[in-house]
Amino acid sequence: MRRRLLVIAALFLVAFLGIGARLVGIQWVERERWNQYAQRIQEEEFTETGPRGRILDRNGLLLAQDLPATSIALDNYHMSQPEVLIELLQRHLGLPRQVLVEKVYKEGYFTWIARQVDLNVADALQADAQGAGVDGLIFVPDAKRVYPQQSLASNVIGFTGLDHLGLEGVELSYNAVLSGGKTVVRVLRTGTGIELVRTTEEETRPGSDVVLTLDGRIQRISEEELDAGLKRFKAKDGFVVILDPQSGELLAMAQAKRYDLNDYRDSSAAQRLNQAVARAYEPGSLFKVFAGLAALETGAVSLGETFDGDTKIKVAGHAFGNAEDNVKFGRVNLKGIIQNSVNVGMIQVAQRVGEQAFYNYLLKLDFGRPTGVGLPGEIGGSLIPVEKWSPLEIASISIGQAVSVTGVQLASRLAAIGNDGVLMQPFVLLETRSLDGSPVQRTSPRAVERVASNSNARLMVDMMIAVVEKGTGTAAQLDGFSVAAKSGTAQKALPGQGYLPDKFISSFGGFFPAHDPRFLVLVVLDEVQDQPVWGGRTAGSVFVEIAKRLIALEKLHPQR
Repeated sequence: MRRRLLVIAALFLVAFLGIGARLVGIQWVERERWNQYAQRIQEEEFTETGPRGRILDRNGLLLAQDLPATSIALDNYHMSQPEVLIELLQRHLGLPRQVLVEKVYKEGYFTWIARQVDLNVADALQADAQGAGVDGLIFVPDAKRVYPQQSLASNVIGFTGLDHLGLEGVELSYNAVLSGGKTVVRVLRTGTGIELVRTTEEETRPGSDVVLTLDGRIQRISEEELDAGLKRFKAKDGFVVILDPQSGELLAMAQAKRYDLNDYRDSSAAQRLNQAVARAYEPGSLFKVFAGLAALETGAVSLGETFDGDTKIKVAGHAFGNAEDNVKFGRVNLKGIIQNSVNVGMIQVAQRVGEQAFYNYLLKLDFGRPTGVGLPGEIGGSLIPVEKWSPLEIASISIGQAVSVTGVQLASRLAAIGNDGVLMQPFVLLETRSLDGSPVQRTSPRAVERVASNSNARLMVDMMIAVVEKGTGTAAQLDGFSVAAKSGTAQKALPGQGYLPDKFISSFGGFFPAHDPRFLVLVVLDEVQDQPVWGGRTAGSVFVEIAKRLIALEKLHPQR
């Protein structure tokens, strides 16, 4: 009997020591881990954001705004009737049952069920839950970003995420301006879920409105005419850039791949890419105007000097010819080279300018560098450093090969010709405004560089007028208005495949009225299938349809 009592006492002692050791472990060794666990159970934290600024076009057209919404969470430990709750959530929110089962049966005091729910939906859910005696739902005031114009200028505007931070476009690049203040809410509860303390940390600064240089009317015209052109000429893709040559303000930036900003989750990466700033391509013969300007600015060629316009030129074993071998030009001066897009003539002109002088002039035009237009993802295209040029480079680059540009880059450089040789900084942010509508900051037009003398710029304008009047751009003639423009048709090149014989980028860029331009319009069509694919015929036709509608919109009077 005594032995049995000793054994029992020993067992109790061992158990007591084990419990004591465990208590010491919990209180001292594992204290921090258990404190964190208790905080996770008894403390909840969520963020409420202040009003985000609106996005407007230059005429006040609403492009983006916040609307009141409700985010819905669940106190899982204090809910009641989980199966009824799942049925209510499925009916009102349209979420899959399996997703709701995982959320409802999760352990915790705070689980997000749905974010940024329309007020009428949240109110109906709350009423039905109360009517059914279901407990545990938490309704948090929130805001929902909406885009009234849906896909209009979607690649420029961009969108925000659930945290109200910009993820693409203007929403991203001007997020700091648009963002409202944040309210961090912390709630401390007892172990049974009773709320003890609620604290908030607030930033009261509201977001500012952003007014863009875009004109919604011009943007819509561009998108409609681009779509019509893609269908007419059976093109795979394309984009349009329109800007004011005298200020650098971007008036439209349209592309074939667009998406509804209200349903951005259904869009692809290709749809979200802003092609005018984030895609580089070889411009082809459009680039000849810059080789021509280099010749004028350096004085390497006189206006009356002529060149052989027919004979193929061999450079480092590579033969360069004209786009159409059966067309004969004879002896051509610089104006004739630009007017009829004579490859062999332009190569001779560039060789006369010389590698270093030609390269220096392209650097002056800032090719190879981003423009700083104010949109995310902008790239600068490519310009091979002159020390890496082979004999082929000066010939290729003079006709728009072996160099790549972006749409906004090319458009702004073409516009400089119409602006008496002064390159203006392209920009998309017109001004910011406080919530009461008063201006906070306005962007002033800024000259980047004089890239050509006034006289040489006007000479090039005259050459570009000849392109439209009797050269490769006759499809872009406008009754009563002079147009200065240049066409381009470039073979596409792909990494590892070189130039593809049956795939082209067809483009047309110009401004009007030629000697006092209101608009610069650049049209780029990718992989035109309708023959012939020449940029003057295809992109030039889209150009003229856009121009006609711009003239009607602005009620421009024909020149006399």
